[in-house]
Amino acid sequence: MPVEATHGGAQGAHEEARLETPEVVCGRKGFGVLVDEMASELAPRLFAVVQEYYEDGEQGDDRIVAWGMAFEDYAEIVGVGGGLRMSVTSLERAVGRFARALGASARVVWVGRPIMAGETVAADAA
Repeated sequence: MPVEATHGGAQGAHEEARLETPEVVCGRKGFGVLVDEMASELAPRLFAVVQEYYEDGEQGDDRIVAWGMAFEDYAEIVGVGGGLRMSVTSLERAVGRFARALGASARVVWVGRPIMAGETVAADAA
């Protein structure tokens, strides 16, 4: 529905301008569906950081030491005990920090989706 607006000119003359109201593309339900799709597409990827221990070539106890969210250009990591929080631009280097224990390695386990070839982020103790 057009709306008429009156604007004063430099010499006091009035100009009429017609402002168009935006066309409704979808209703409330349709907009909700669009927002749900946007949230699904833009959501960070969830992951766990797992420390793996080996003794004499045998696999020992493994444990989840942190949880994280990977965004497009950085990741947020929170330690399981709550005492650690990191914001990192290199997930590989961050995982390496968890592999510093003697005989340990660390890797990322992506949550909620199958493992794809080449997706492993891992580090061994130096």
